[in-house]
Amino acid sequence: IANFLFGSPYLLAACNNICADKNTTCKLTRLRHDSCAGQIKDEDKIYTVATPKIGEAYLTLVLRAGQHFKALPLYECSTGLCITYDKVCNLANDCGDWSDESGCSNQFSCKETNEKIPWDRYCDGAFDCSDHSDECMKDCKHFNAVIEGSFLVGCSWFLGLIATILNMVTAVATFLQILRETSPIKVINLSMIILIGLGDLCVGLYLVLISIINHRYNHGEPSFCQDYYRWLTSNSCAALGILNTFGSQLSLYSMTMLSMFRVFCLKNSSLRGKLTWKGKTLVTLVCLSMVLSALTIALIPLLPQLDNYFVNGLAYFNNPMLIGSHNKAKHLAIFREHYGKFKAQILSWEQIKDMVADMFSRFDNNPVVGSEVHFYGNSGVCLFKFFVREDDPQKRFTWFVIIKNALCFFAITISYLFIHTTVMESTRKVSEGSMRKISTTSRSQSQSQAKQSHKNRALNRKITLMVLTDFLCWVPFIVVCGLHYYEVIDATEWYSLFSIIIIPLNSVINPLLYDNSGIMDYILKVCTMVSHKFENTKSSIKEATVVSRGIEATVVSHGIEVCRTDVPTKNNDIIELKEIATTSKTDA
Repeated sequence: IANFLFGSPYLLAACNNICADKNTTCKLTRLRHDSCAGQIKDEDKIYTVATPKIGEAYLTLVLRAGQHFKALPLYECSTGLCITYDKVCNLANDCGDWSDESGCSNQFSCKETNEKIPWDRYCDGAFDCSDHSDECMKDCKHFNAVIEGSFLVGCSWFLGLIATILNMVTAVATFLQILRETSPIKVINLSMIILIGLGDLCVGLYLVLISIINHRYNHGEPSFCQDYYRWLTSNSCAALGILNTFGSQLSLYSMTMLSMFRVFCLKNSSLRGKLTWKGKTLVTLVCLSMVLSALTIALIPLLPQLDNYFVNGLAYFNNPMLIGSHNKAKHLAIFREHYGKFKAQILSWEQIKDMVADMFSRFDNNPVVGSEVHFYGNSGVCLFKFFVREDDPQKRFTWFVIIKNALCFFAITISYLFIHTTVMESTRKVSEGSMRKISTTSRSQSQSQAKQSHKNRALNRKITLMVLTDFLCWVPFIVVCGLHYYEVIDATEWYSLFSIIIIPLNSVINPLLYDNSGIMDYILKVCTMVSHKFENTKSSIKEATVVSRGIEATVVSHGIEVCRTDVPTKNNDIIELKEIATTSKTDA
């Protein structure tokens, strides 16, 4: 209880050992005859002898009050200044040298600035010390790293490297393939796949870069906690936010366009023949429009003309009066306290900067200026501000992007469900036709139908994976955004999870699903062969021990099953070697 009391109530509890820390000192001071010099009139002083204990006495003073006398309830500072006890252990530097706050257990002392804060503000997720030491201690759980948790750090490195390598390989291989194509359908398909790879490559690079920055903060100075607001207001954080937003939006636009184009090709056959210059120009314009649309979404929040709409707040450094980041509501409250009557309800950030500068004395002509916490500076991972509340000025823009992404997912799902239904219907007709003509169909025709049926099944599996990965990527994310907006949950601490695992999910899987160059199939085939080779080698190495003429011999067969006959011959033991087929007919 004493840790939540201040001034005289705290001293009463501390000096009587009521719920106080064992290291707490009772800060009652003894006033001597020469205490509080210059603060009390000499004619009001009465000198007397105080005997707190038997055998102990000292000369003190009391205050004349008419015909009576009263003790002075004053605390004597180390500087000689006397203050009332309600100003002792009250978090304020009333003595001028902090001696009135030393030894008080009801407060945390900031590491470098020696500022005092109550314990309920220690490690509460908000900076109260201007040196950030109240949140940067080892036992605090906030602001420890850009990416918190070894699991997320490992996922960031792994998914980032995989997404970067696979999408880079896919984009280059597809670009080389498109140079040789003349079919309009193939050129458009490959163009969309290149854009998907480019967008997912940006997401992969974002993960790699954010992992590098996290590693730098974890193994260097200053720590991320100390540099928190400098990072959020930096151009590097803004660049990472642009890279991630541009990549995810470009990939989503391209997947949507590709799915709708494939449906169009199923319903129309007007794109046969060679691609003309007019067709190439049209394809180029469509691709550029998607790139510019994604880039526009990423850059709009950083336009200077829209600062009043997208800036989250102003962060101040090395200023004990303004600690951390302050939004417009906090600034208005400060102005009302400082200026008294304050009628303005809406201020621009430029007006706020001017008024803050006027509040403080200017040293060396350097006014107090806050750094803008931009749209992407809402979290350490610099992600698009998807989690907004009713009072956020960015809510309309954020929900516009969320609804647009949901519509894209809906279009992709409907398109591939239509393709799936069409393929299933085609497979059914082929099966029925083959059953009716089974007696007259040649062997080559049967094999051709079987191959087509196999391709259809493979296509259906790929379509299922496309829809499933899109669902896992966007639907949970949209649901969480809605729950956060209506204050059902607080998802602000989930930015790392969504930016590192949920959103990049498509960026890792898309190269395997959309690649038409065959290079991904080749890579998967090689990986599968290596894996099977390793497993077969590990399981097929056996030892056969043969005793012949009193000498033990060991025969080790690689890829061969070794069987020893139970009936020995007159001359020597016989070892029968039986070859085992390790691959199926399909693999062969």
